[in-house]
Amino acid sequence: MEGKIYITTEDLAYIRTGETVSLGDFLSELKRSKLISSTHIEKKFGMGHNTFNRLCDKETSITADTKDKLGLYIAYYLNKFEENYEDNLEALEKDDEMDKTLKKKKIEDLKNKKVKCSESIENFKKVFGSKAEYCLKRVREDDKFKS
Repeated sequence: MEGKIYITTEDLAYIRTGETVSLGDFLSELKRSKLISSTHIEKKFGMGHNTFNRLCDKETSITADTKDKLGLYIAYYLNKFEENYEDNLEALEKDDEMDKTLKKKKIEDLKNKKVKCSESIENFKKVFGSKAEYCLKRVREDDKFKS
């Protein structure tokens, strides 16, 4: 049997950097898709723009607690979009006042955003692992996330 293997700070930094890069890429994609924004997170949860932007910029100094909170924020917005999708689509389809071309475009945009949301939920699970399931379950079951 060989000697012990010692995990170094370099090993841990490698893992944390990889995690942070994945998270930053995922957040940037959510922003581009307009499924999440730093303004909404700040208004709803109090996370400042600087912290959100540091996460998007893949800074490794972000704490584990902040990353866990972000998981709940992401779960909240993805779940909220999914819960409201049918009502929003129905409202658009019933709107007889809207220009038909604009209405068609808005419906198409909403449907595309639904596809992107579904893809983002799968990516959320990849980036956050089992924590994603717990985050989604928490926002679906806890009344404080229902507003």
